[in-house]
Amino acid sequence: MDYAEEVKNRIKIVDLASRVWMKPENLFVKSWDHADESPSLRLYPKTNSFYDWSRGYGGDVIDFYMRACRVDFKTALVELCSLAGIAIDGEISDQRPAIGRQQPLKKTQWPPEDFWESLTKDEKSIFKTNYTEARNNIIKDIKIARLRANIEVYEEFYQYCITYGTDIPMFKYLAEQRKLNPKKILLAKIFFVWDYFKVNNHLKKKFKLEQLQKSGLYNSKGNLIFAKHRIIIPYLKNDKIIYLRGRYFDEDENPKTDKNKYIGLCNDGMGLQSSKRFYNEDVMRNMFEGERLFITEGEFDCIALNGLSYRAICIPGAGNIPDERKFIVLLNFESVIIPDNDDAGERFTEKLVDIFHSYDRPVTVKQLPEGVKDVNELLGGV
Repeated sequence: MDYAEEVKNRIKIVDLASRVWMKPENLFVKSWDHADESPSLRLYPKTNSFYDWSRGYGGDVIDFYMRACRVDFKTALVELCSLAGIAIDGEISDQRPAIGRQQPLKKTQWPPEDFWESLTKDEKSIFKTNYTEARNNIIKDIKIARLRANIEVYEEFYQYCITYGTDIPMFKYLAEQRKLNPKKILLAKIFFVWDYFKVNNHLKKKFKLEQLQKSGLYNSKGNLIFAKHRIIIPYLKNDKIIYLRGRYFDEDENPKTDKNKYIGLCNDGMGLQSSKRFYNEDVMRNMFEGERLFITEGEFDCIALNGLSYRAICIPGAGNIPDERKFIVLLNFESVIIPDNDDAGERFTEKLVDIFHSYDRPVTVKQLPEGVKDVNELLGGV
């Protein structure tokens, strides 16, 4: 018997939340990882899953129980089997089966061999449990500290640039050529590097160079990376800027280039500056289960659809598709892919369809009319 699957079939996420003394309010509960001013952990009865919007993770009833009760997979499964009235016949593995096509983790080189061999069997068991938990907590704390430092840099970058108002040529390009709703442009916090040297020097005076470089905003030579890509597209989470991409728009107000039209932040080695993420993911916070969600291949396409009152997110190209595990939050909605009408769009579609099918979930593909490259062009853009 597959005990994990049986538990997921018998135990409902809302019932489990009540059993662990969490009181759902409109399917929201307060996160156990930190003090919430308002509930941010959402329960999804239809898919029997949860997602913590303040921390960016989710899972099924077993994941929920593991985090809520702070136990490992084996303990959680045994206790949930008992709760569901499932008789266990035989041994249960300490390790949870991998989801999708996840690669196995590499073995750590710590502790040293001589130290390890000096431990008793019970001591080794204690070490494994405590070391793994401590290591994961330390890494998590470091990432949270780094993210907070990054947000401080990004928000200062944004505030300093908007202090001098909206750049008229940039605004006209977005509103007239890309057909974006002016209000949506402002809500999306899109801004412009109006004077590269002033912005570059201001941030260097405000922060240590190491912090600027760790944020991914400055290169190894100690300079702001957005010299030519001066239209800045913030990625928001809980209304805070957590990532940035730049769209080419040179000093002559020219949006065309033979090189990369978009660039992202320099990677810091922690994955916090990875471009493999969802744009406009905050829109999902207030969506109902089963509601239609459009997935576009460009941020401006996404903003254009939002301007027409459609719910939409963006994945910026086939090379920037997030890890499969992050797609769990999309499974609660009716996902519709609107790819660009080119070869890259075909690859983008194939990869996304493959991921949804790995979760045994349907997904719809909306093909644009022949000769129309993307959503912006469909709406009259270029």
